[in-house]
Formats: sequence, structure tokens, C-alpha cells
Amino acid sequence: MRNAIRFDEGWFTVRMATLRIDHTPSTQLAGSLLLQRDNVSHELGASGRVRWQWQPGRELIFSIDHLGYTGKQRDALPGQTRALMKLVWTPER
Repeated sequence: MRNAIRFDEGWFTVRMATLRIDHTPSTQLAGSLLLQRDNVSHELGASGRVRWQWQPGRELIFSIDHLGYTGKQRDALPGQTRALMKLVWTPER
């Protein structure tokens, strides 16, 4: 992917390569992996997700992300890895 970005201060071009793999062995289990690299940060970003639905209205979602910031955020927030676990429980009527 190529994006030309224009600001009042000037313009630059960002080239990004992305690889995404999705795997859904059943309607109850799904997973995905996303890898990205660009010519601005020169870092590899990664994101992984798993969703498990053991019955309708009840599911568990786990995600892990590794992000690399650029610009002013780069010094304050160097490469970060975040994990999230979410339980969804819909009450029955």
C-alpha cells in the first residue's frame, strides 16, 4: 500500500506492507494474525486475535498487539505490547 500525505509543512509518502492470516476451524473458534511494516518507522507491528464462542451469547476474546510509534510519541511511548482479554456474557431473556 502507498499513501501520499500532505501537510502545510510539507508532504511525504508512506509505503506499507501487510500480511494477514485468518483461520476459522469452526463457527465457535476463530483466529487472526496481522503483520505490518512501513518505511517511516522501519519497525514490524504485529497483532493477534483469538475468539472462542462456546455457546450463543457467551464468548471469550483474547488479543495481543505490538505497536511502534513514530514522531513525538516515539520517545514517550517506545514499542509497546498490550494484551486484552474480554468475556462477553449476554443475559438470556
